[in-house]
Amino acid sequence: MKQRITYLQIFFLVNILVGAALVFFAPSDYIGNEPKVLYWINLYAIVSGLGGMFFTLRLFAFKSVRQSVRNEDEQAGFSAFCRWTKVRLGILALALWSNVVLYQASSYTTTPKYCMLIILVAFVFCWPSRTEFEAIRKS
Repeated sequence: MKQRITYLQIFFLVNILVGAALVFFAPSDYIGNEPKVLYWINLYAIVSGLGGMFFTLRLFAFKSVRQSVRNEDEQAGFSAFCRWTKVRLGILALALWSNVVLYQASSYTTTPKYCMLIILVAFVFCWPSRTEFEAIRKS
């Protein structure tokens, strides 16, 4: 499945971003230590991390998404499953990459780091597979 390649590319890019910051190739600590800025960083990290994680893990529980995957034509159902899997990976990638950037931008707060770890744990449960498609079709 092409989604597995996308899945691995997301991890590869995150490793490059974090590795570049660790070897001082990418800029880091370029956002100041003002309380209002740190509040907005923490708020965005929590909303994108926890909200994105919850939404993507529950995406296939939504009635309209399930109905599109349970289409009578198996090929149309599989293409709907692939489309929703791309949406799922896109939301997690956006949340993950934005938290990586916030983590690199400010070392004064640890919230983006912990939200990034939460999103990485959610990524484990979003591995696109044919068995998941078949389970949705049967239920």
